[in-house]
Amino acid sequence: MKRLASLLRGKVKRSAGVPVTPAVHSRIAQGNHRRDLGRWSEAAGYYQAALDADDSLIHIWVQLGHMRKEGGDAIGASNAYLEALERNPADQTLVGWLYGIAGRLPHAHRRKLIRQIYAVEGRSFDALALSDGDDAMRKPASGEIIFDISDLVAYFSRARRPTGIQRVQIEIIRAAIVLPNSVVRICCSIEESSEWTEISLSLFERVTTLAVAGDAVDGAIWRDAIHDLNAALIFGSPFVFGPRAKLVNLGTSWWLQNYFLQVRNAEVASGIAYTPFVHDLIPVLAPQHCVQGLVDDFNSWLLGVFDHARFFFVNSEATKRDLLDVAGRLGRGIGPEAVHVVPLDGAFVPPPPAPPSQALRQLGLNDKPFVLFVSTIESRKGHDTALKAWQRLLSEHGEQAPFLLCVGNNGWLNSAFYAELERDAALRERVLLLSGISDTDLAMLYRDCLFTIYPSTYEGWGLPVTEALSFGKIVIAANNSSLPEAGGCHAVYFNTGDAADLAGKVAAFAFDPTAREAHEQEIRRGFAPRAWSDIAAQIVDTLCGQAQESRVPCADAPVLAFDRWMEFRRRRNTTIFDDIGLGEPLRVGTGWLGADELGCLVREGHAMLRFRIDGADRASLLALRLFGKCAVAWRVMMNGHPAAHGAFTEKGESWALCSIPPSTPDVSIVIEVAHSHVDGADTWGGSFLGVQGCYLMRDKEGSRPPEALLSALDRLTIGKDRGE
Repeated sequence: MKRLASLLRGKVKRSAGVPVTPAVHSRIAQGNHRRDLGRWSEAAGYYQAALDADDSLIHIWVQLGHMRKEGGDAIGASNAYLEALERNPADQTLVGWLYGIAGRLPHAHRRKLIRQIYAVEGRSFDALALSDGDDAMRKPASGEIIFDISDLVAYFSRARRPTGIQRVQIEIIRAAIVLPNSVVRICCSIEESSEWTEISLSLFERVTTLAVAGDAVDGAIWRDAIHDLNAALIFGSPFVFGPRAKLVNLGTSWWLQNYFLQVRNAEVASGIAYTPFVHDLIPVLAPQHCVQGLVDDFNSWLLGVFDHARFFFVNSEATKRDLLDVAGRLGRGIGPEAVHVVPLDGAFVPPPPAPPSQALRQLGLNDKPFVLFVSTIESRKGHDTALKAWQRLLSEHGEQAPFLLCVGNNGWLNSAFYAELERDAALRERVLLLSGISDTDLAMLYRDCLFTIYPSTYEGWGLPVTEALSFGKIVIAANNSSLPEAGGCHAVYFNTGDAADLAGKVAAFAFDPTAREAHEQEIRRGFAPRAWSDIAAQIVDTLCGQAQESRVPCADAPVLAFDRWMEFRRRRNTTIFDDIGLGEPLRVGTGWLGADELGCLVREGHAMLRFRIDGADRASLLALRLFGKCAVAWRVMMNGHPAAHGAFTEKGESWALCSIPPSTPDVSIVIEVAHSHVDGADTWGGSFLGVQGCYLMRDKEGSRPPEALLSALDRLTIGKDRGE
């Protein structure tokens, strides 16, 4: 009624389509203006004033939350988002923002927020159910095996149906959990707080079972399960690693900018052994098939892997050769004995005895012959070759040509594929696309297809090849990389990229049922996939058989080279072979946020660097390139003593010069946010100061004035790095 009376008294205006009074509209406009200038606190003040007059404006509660988050007020941001959610409980985007900000809150506030989210959604909160109870959460044990599912959790936050690498993780971990005498736990990295948290075995089982179930992709049961998974991450206590535990990552963690900092912290604290599973080196060896952001992040990840891992799992001899080749070219001393091949020749569940799948009915393929191609749609997978082959089949066989059913999610660099389908009407009628189907539907597609193709140009293993053979189906695969290992003597091979060769082999089996049946009989007689429990046992046995080194890789601080720029910004537009010094290994502790285009921000007040100096008999000079997001004062401590201090009066960049006395081989640098001043509001701590890079040089006192020295560093580091 208050809002209605206000609207009746004045001329109605609109904000995001919602009617508001002129006074409220003016406050929102002022807030928007300050938001666009990056003046977060001022913008928040105007948004709050608008809400004081009309608290029903959901979109302004959201804007207030954004401004408080940008201003470093995580508690205030969560309160604003929660107000918006209370007014629109069905908005899953708001739920995502709340879970995202929760990692920045103190533990007590996190737990309160989770209970509030559940209450708004009308769901009861059972903390014990999320953790399985104290008895079921396995206690830390010496030498235990811990599976890190950070990437799998992130994947489930945006998608449900698992693809290749996600399927592998799910199958192996589920099998490892029930192996006799195994001690297995599951953890997840929380990047916002630089913590690890435990995922209960029963929650993992529940989520991964639902991920492949046959109900609607975005059904309520699935949403509730993901909410419970997010709540477990936020509600749980920090994960405690057993002494000398073995941390295994079966997935893809290269997009987590603080991942190796968290691995280092666990290595130093508990002596863990980190072992990655390298599925392929596509972004390094075939970057033309990847978006640039993936190439950059993968390159940084692989360098981190070489720095932190004792041992490596790979899925094929081909991937092992690629890994050793790249390591050798980078001068990394990795021997073949450190790389263990775990073939992903796992068995898949046979199709159920059921009528044709719903997917086939929708596509009108109930009684029509079709060839199955299971793969994400991206340039590397050979969809262009498949289209050319089907154009040839249509030209030579007309309506007798079988349909091609492409099953998979939309990937990247695939515009040429869709453009060709749009251009060629005949091809468009014969090539059908399907995505987001359940495992049951996929199994029935394997059952009902004539055979499968897999024309990929590069693979680490080739899971759809093994999958097709598991169902007793012929697979016509390209003869490159690891595909001959995946298909063995049971697959049929064609020359990579040769559409005529592929079309000929498709025709040979499509139009000759006798030949097709004979080859299927050979597959049924000779192909013997392993149980996933056998694959899990191979991984567990290999880990248990590894000799535990007395020194962890990161126990000693890294050596910081003289006269080399060490980059803290997120790597962009580079190859792995570019000679770029990475400052990431110098970071220690929990005081850092992940790298972005500006650099690494100090988290809530202070952060630490640690390094050693070879040849410390002479004085040295460390130049730190700092940046401030607003007016902020800072100081640098070295080995417990003040080394430099300064202040930003506004957003900008500057140098901090720290003199290192002779005979100081071990250096600890603490960068402190002494005081920040955001849009007129005093804020202690907060993430307003960061590091872009550092440069270590001999201290030639008096030989050059400071201005000339900093100018030279600007030319050396800033202009060179930014391509100026």
